Amino acid sequence: MDPSLLWSKFHIPHIKPHLVCRPRLLNLLDEGLGKKLIILSAPAGFGKTSLVADWLASVSHPAAWITLDEEDNDFARFIQYLVAGVQKLDPAIDNTAVELLLSPQPMLKTAALTALLNQIDDVQADTILVLDDFHLIDNADIHQAVEYLLNYLPINMHLVISTRSDPPINISRLRAQGELVEIRMEQLRFNEEEVRQFFQEYGEINISAENVSRLTKRTEGWISGLQMACLSLRGTRDVQQFVDSFSGSHKYILDYLIEEVLKQQSPQVQHFLLHTSLLERICGPLCDELLDTSDSQLVLQKLERENLFLIPLDDQRVWYRYHQLFRDLLQHRLSLGDAKQISALYQKASHWHEKEGWHGLAIEYALEAQDYELALRWIRKEAENTLMRAEVKTYQKWISRLPSDLVREDPYFEFLNTWCAILQGIELDRAPIEVRINQDQQSFLSGREETLNAFLYVSRGEFPLAGQLAEQALTKLKPDDQYFRSLAGWIIGILHALQRDVRGGLKVLEDLSTSLDLQVNPLMKVLLLSQAARAYVHIGDFIKAHQVYDQALESARDRQGNWIPIAGEALMALGDLLREQNRLDQATDLILEGIELTQQWRRAAAIEGYLFLSRVKQLQKNWASANQALDKAMRLAVEYDVIEIDDRMVAMWQARLWCLENKPHLVEDWFQRSNLNEEVHEIIIDDVFNLENYLRSREQVVLARYFLLTSQLGKAQSLIQQLLPVFQKYGRLDLLIELYLLKCLAYHKNNEKDFSLMALGEAIHLDKQSVFVGLYLEGGDDLGGILKQYGKLHGTSADLQRLLQAFSVEPAETGLKAQSLIEPLSDRELDVLRYLPGNLTTPEIAEEMMISINTVRTHIKNIYQKFGVHKRSEAVRQAQELNLI
Repeated sequence: MDPSLLWSKFHIPHIKPHLVCRPRLLNLLDEGLGKKLIILSAPAGFGKTSLVADWLASVSHPAAWITLDEEDNDFARFIQYLVAGVQKLDPAIDNTAVELLLSPQPMLKTAALTALLNQIDDVQADTILVLDDFHLIDNADIHQAVEYLLNYLPINMHLVISTRSDPPINISRLRAQGELVEIRMEQLRFNEEEVRQFFQEYGEINISAENVSRLTKRTEGWISGLQMACLSLRGTRDVQQFVDSFSGSHKYILDYLIEEVLKQQSPQVQHFLLHTSLLERICGPLCDELLDTSDSQLVLQKLERENLFLIPLDDQRVWYRYHQLFRDLLQHRLSLGDAKQISALYQKASHWHEKEGWHGLAIEYALEAQDYELALRWIRKEAENTLMRAEVKTYQKWISRLPSDLVREDPYFEFLNTWCAILQGIELDRAPIEVRINQDQQSFLSGREETLNAFLYVSRGEFPLAGQLAEQALTKLKPDDQYFRSLAGWIIGILHALQRDVRGGLKVLEDLSTSLDLQVNPLMKVLLLSQAARAYVHIGDFIKAHQVYDQALESARDRQGNWIPIAGEALMALGDLLREQNRLDQATDLILEGIELTQQWRRAAAIEGYLFLSRVKQLQKNWASANQALDKAMRLAVEYDVIEIDDRMVAMWQARLWCLENKPHLVEDWFQRSNLNEEVHEIIIDDVFNLENYLRSREQVVLARYFLLTSQLGKAQSLIQQLLPVFQKYGRLDLLIELYLLKCLAYHKNNEKDFSLMALGEAIHLDKQSVFVGLYLEGGDDLGGILKQYGKLHGTSADLQRLLQAFSVEPAETGLKAQSLIEPLSDRELDVLRYLPGNLTTPEIAEEMMISINTVRTHIKNIYQKFGVHKRSEAVRQAQELNLI
């Protein structure tokens, strides 16, 4: 169990011994077991919590309970509690959702929720999750998260929300869909019979029917008011006089009753109640610290026995809290006393919690005491741990409560505040960021300022500066500064993966993987290994690339063996590798699965997946699907505004597809919009990677294809010749092979057969194992004929024979044979089946069919079982053989 979580918050409240039975409400709650959401919404004191606790004791479903408080408005903390609560339903559920929030990326909210939903879906039993005191949550991100959970809640889970006010989520849609049970103040009010039963069973007070009716009317069935009235009636002899004088609004009733309740307590108990009311949660040792006593545990036990608004939070009766209304009133009375004494109590509470390891509460109480020096001391001690748990909002709330000049003058907090802004994706208008440091702070900031600026420059696409700073950071950061070292190394890996120095990038990635303990951060591990695998692809070592991708994917599984969202990065890239090997069905399966996973944590990363998918469809001559994939990539590129150059990259791949599709007029429009004139411009080869120059050189490759397509052979050959040294510098074997193949085709089209064969020989020499099959297939029948001539002249090796076979046969079959179905597909399964040959991911199919994602997954699972297959491509092939699609 995570020691930073307060485990008493998961305690289902005890059922009080004389609780009034409310069958009409219990029946309403039972109806909710067939719905997504049960909401209990009413003002304080109407018995919402007690009712749900009583109901849970009567049902057989496993239930998890989370009592929320204001501290849970931090999104990361809310998710941590949510995951821990659900884990009480099924210990097999792991911390994937929490781990996603601890990544170096901006907070991955949807990815965390999706990972949790997928794991809940695997739980075998019907379950109940209760979120109590939800009105204390005012974070819009959390409201959106709960709405997301409700939208995609598996059928095996029912959510119960208890709140004093309706949450800002779309419950009207659930109401219209018949997925909602509502219990509100009107239903929760005690009726006269329940009031009579309450006084008899709870207070053992005989009260006339007339007085029951009057109290019911005056309290409007408000249970807490009745409970306080009951306590007061225990100490009065004249019940009629009490009832006669019992009138007014809730505020006056409450003021009157608290006087009556407190007056019946001894001075020692009154002192105890007032001075401990400032604590959110109380225990004997903590109260002893505040009151300089040693018998607080005995006092707490006595208060509980006397039903004096003390609520136990655990089975061992160690932690308690006061009823919130009772505590509010006690605090109001306490506030009328000596402010210095109150501050001293908060200071004592702060020191006690710090000593016991409750650092967050220690900070909160120091802030309540307005002892800002003490708060600053605790925050300085706990800030980095808080940020490494991705609890950015918690840290920012602490800082916001400090005097601004106290923080503004401290370089340490200037650094942390800037880092928070970058983590949240806030665009900063100052770069580079310079942090003022004192001599005694030099050690802390060593390498961190460089890492911060490197991360900032990467987010803006300014890669040369980012690379320089990241390299400087690695030389300065301490060996045990794992978080910032991994960030700096990750940035360097990105830059090397962007084709400046492939082998240099491999060394950086491998050194980083060896030196850092990446087991604690699967996201970083998968990213680094995927980048290393890509580097191996770029230099033609496909065997090693497969091995490294396998390592990445092994690191991207949860305890049940399911992919976590970061697996999408490796799956998409591995799919593209399989495309290059002409294993197109397998490539499609992996890329689509990768896109679906990747969009759960970083939508923009799916751009690359759609580019890969387009190339698969292009090799299959499915031009419509290829263009559809690029359309999706462009929509994401426009939506993703961190790096503006993305849309140029997608447009370049679109123009490349048009070249292969033989649509020169569309390509011409593209290069005119891109300011690519027909005149060949000099390509500048910088020593430091420059994204603009690199992208321009890639666009020039497409321009060379256009010249070839339109028979401007002289321009094509000249441009290709200029581009060859560019990509030699980048160390990109795949791009060099592509250029030599284009050169081969240009000579062939110009009837220069010998030069054509020589250019092909250069490509084959570079591609010693003939692994870049996809590049050859893009050359079409012309390149296939030239390969045959080359084989006749130079002999046909096994590798060359494999290339020739790729031109002469369809992509490899799966080996499946169509067979009659033992059990036919349902109509709905047939509807889902018709979507499988296309480019749609499972969520997109669900959107098209206007059904839930889980329903689509169930239909696909049934289709696989009935076909006896395990992959989407296999199901499609089987369906085609059976003439079902």
